Amino acid sequence: MIHKVQSFNIKNTSKKKTIVMVLMLYIGCLSSQAQKMKSLLHKELTAKVGAICEETPDDNPCAGSQIYLTFLFDKEQVQVSEKEISTCYKESIHNIGNYTWKLLDSKEIKVDFDPMMIKGTYAEHIFLELRDKQLIGNITHENGEVVAYTFEKTTNASHSVTDKKQELKLATIDSVSITEIKGNTSEDLSTIFDYYKKEQIDEVDIWSDKMFGRCCTEADLSYSELLYFDITANVENNKYPFKNVFDRRYRTAFVFKENDQVEISLKLKRNEESHKYHTELLVDDVLKTNDTLLKPFRLSLVNGYVKSEKTFKENARIKEVKVFLNKDYKGTIKLLDTPLIQEFALDFTFSKNDTVQLKPISYYKGTKYDDVCISEIQSCLAHITHTSINKKYKVRELWEIGYALKKDKK
Repeated sequence: MIHKVQSFNIKNTSKKKTIVMVLMLYIGCLSSQAQKMKSLLHKELTAKVGAICEETPDDNPCAGSQIYLTFLFDKEQVQVSEKEISTCYKESIHNIGNYTWKLLDSKEIKVDFDPMMIKGTYAEHIFLELRDKQLIGNITHENGEVVAYTFEKTTNASHSVTDKKQELKLATIDSVSITEIKGNTSEDLSTIFDYYKKEQIDEVDIWSDKMFGRCCTEADLSYSELLYFDITANVENNKYPFKNVFDRRYRTAFVFKENDQVEISLKLKRNEESHKYHTELLVDDVLKTNDTLLKPFRLSLVNGYVKSEKTFKENARIKEVKVFLNKDYKGTIKLLDTPLIQEFALDFTFSKNDTVQLKPISYYKGTKYDDVCISEIQSCLAHITHTSINKKYKVRELWEIGYALKKDKK
């Protein structure tokens, strides 16, 4: 019996030593990787990778801008962002994301990018390498030319903007809604326009719960799924009416002119039929004035006329939009020039009596028409509602209260 115990202890000790050695090798690899990159860790590494020059009818000092790509490495992850600085020093930053990275024996720096997040950015076609203790990014441009950029260390003040009120916040791709659209069909289509086109046959095929609310089942509804925006505008178009932005169809659009001074307003919808049906109560019977519905305020939308690639390019799209809460300025959003669903967020609280105003102030030019188009605006609050709402209100409990009140009235 003694011999068996001793044998077990020997085997157990051997396993422990193996585990320790593996851990030490792993830590050693991390340390070696960090050592080779030591001088670049925790430093903002930036390179100017592009420029934009826009033609304007007048002498506009802000018509041009420069694009910078930035990497910020720590031992395991790298933060990637794109920074656009206009010729009048307005600055907008697009956060591309945080990703794990690895330095290979070939000196290539392998970054585990999310393909959806880097699409349309300069990070989409970049090959990173460590050369003479410097970060080199080889970018393949649209014309096929490969250019090597040296990423230099900068301070946070290098391209700072003195007037914070003029800072732009860049919208990002709404990967959740796009995944929902693609997830409802077994086909792997080549472009987003092909997916949008499927609504001609059956709109459920490309339905997005995040954009429009739940489609095909009512089981286990959360209260936030009964809340919707009431979306209005101060301008109408008989041929391409404003209702097209909340008709739950991607291939219709609201059309206006740049000089129309369009203002789009979003309030909490009070007369939503599904709310009355599932709770036997009105929205105002449930929500309190100080309930936090959204914080931050989030919104998804489809920019441009996405009926086809042709209509998208030929017509103008919204570029920058000012956001107001009850007429109080909250920030300026730069929308992406893409037919994909995009989203933005601003750090303020939206409650049941609030109104958010969206005022477009600049535009991406169409190749043929001067009509400005927007195809869809998120109508359902379910995916963006503050977590406190669903903790406080339960659909079944509200229905029991509503049903009892209805019964008493009889």
